[in-house]
Amino acid sequence: METRNYNSPDVDMMDTGRTHRGHFNTYKSDFIGFDPMFNDPYYDDWGLSIEASEGWEDAETRDDQLKQETADVKGVMRVTHECYIGMKRFIEKAFSGKPDIMNKFGLDGYTEASGSQKEMKKFLTNLHRLSNTTFNAELLAVNCPQSRIDQILTIKNTLVAEDTQQNVFRTSEPVDTNARVKQYNSTFKFDREVNHTSKVIFYNDPEKLNLFLFPRHSEPVEVFNVLGKASDSVTAAALSGVQVKISTTPASPGITTTTDLNGEYGFAAIAPGNYSLEFSKPGYMTQVFPITVLASGAVTQNALLVPGP
Repeated sequence: METRNYNSPDVDMMDTGRTHRGHFNTYKSDFIGFDPMFNDPYYDDWGLSIEASEGWEDAETRDDQLKQETADVKGVMRVTHECYIGMKRFIEKAFSGKPDIMNKFGLDGYTEASGSQKEMKKFLTNLHRLSNTTFNAELLAVNCPQSRIDQILTIKNTLVAEDTQQNVFRTSEPVDTNARVKQYNSTFKFDREVNHTSKVIFYNDPEKLNLFLFPRHSEPVEVFNVLGKASDSVTAAALSGVQVKISTTPASPGITTTTDLNGEYGFAAIAPGNYSLEFSKPGYMTQVFPITVLASGAVTQNALLVPGP
C-alpha cells in the first residue's frame, strides 16, 4: 500500500507546490546551475503533475460519497420495512391460525433479516415468490392488491442495485486510494527536490531560502532559528494562516511566512541581529514583538492574537 510522503493535507501540499513552483521559475537559473536535472521540461512537468493530482477525487470527497451510498442503502432498507408491514397484515388475514404457512413467508425470521442487507434480499425474494405464485390466490382473496405483491420485487431489485453499488465502491476504495496517493507523491517529489536543493544553493541567502521552505510542521525543527506559534487569546486555539513578517525596521520589506495548520511558523538562516516580528490576520489585532537572533541556537516567539478590527 502506497503511503503519503508528506504530512500536510493534500490540498495544502498542492497549493504549497504551486507557490514553490512560481518561485522556482524566478530562480530557475540558480537551480540549473547547481544541477542540470532542473532544466526544462522540469517546470512544465511539475505543473502537469499538479494538474493531474488536482484531477483526482480527494479523500474527503470519496468519504462523502461512501456516506451517501450508505445512506441510500439505509433508505431502501426503511422501504423494505414498510413493504413487510403491509404484506404481513394480508398474510395474517389469509392464514390466520396457520403459523407454519405464515412462517414460510419468513415472518418468524424478519427481525434477523432486517439487520442485514444480504438477508433482506433473501427475505424479499422468498416473500415475492410465495406471494406471487404458491399463495397468490389466497392473498388476492383477502383483497391484497397484486400491485403490492409486484412492489416486493421492485423493492428487492432496488435494494440489490443500491447494495451492489455500495459494495463496489467500498471494495474499490483501497485500489483507488493507492493510485491517488501514488499520483500525489509523484507531484510532491518535484517540490521536495526543489526544497532540498534550495537549502544548499541559498544557504547564505535567507530571503530566497525561506521562499522554498515547507510549512513548519513539515520541516525538521532544526531547520529554523526563529520559530513559534500563534493562538487565539480568548480560546487558546491554534491559528493557521497568520502572516508573520520578520524585518529589521518597520519600513523593511522583510521576510514573510504564514502559520501552518498547527498555528506554527518558522524562519531559517536568519543572521544574528535585532529584528521585529509582526503577526497579522484578518479579524485580529496586529502584534509586533522585538527579538534578538544570536549566532547559535533558536529564538522562540509565540503570539496570542486578540480578536478585533
